[in-house]
Amino acid sequence: MMVDDYYRITGALDGVASERRLRHQMSFLYKNMDFARKTVLDIGGGVGLHSLYACAKGAAYATIVEPEGDGGHKAMVATFNKLCAALSIKNAELIQTTIQAYQVPEEKFDIVLIQDAINHFDEPACI
Repeated sequence: MMVDDYYRITGALDGVASERRLRHQMSFLYKNMDFARKTVLDIGGGVGLHSLYACAKGAAYATIVEPEGDGGHKAMVATFNKLCAALSIKNAELIQTTIQAYQVPEEKFDIVLIQDAINHFDEPACI
């Protein structure tokens, strides 16, 4: 998959940022980031826009930890699955749990993404 496919497909999906906005955001945030062959943990990753971008840029695997319903919209998992199918991404997974309940694997992650996810660390303290 090419990065242009990522922008075209995600930008066209209802409820997701426009292609133009995604291009700007991803190029700004990950300007010098090399995702090639890296493993990614995305805390509070929502529908996986950042993790799926990492996969489009060559990440070996991406894990999104996102408790659907705790700060996210109800169609989060369905939207993630729809994006993965449209992009033919098979090396990403969305785990529906809080970061506190997440069972960290023995293998280490190369990159950890945390974007607008402060409430995922101690939601009652953020109310």
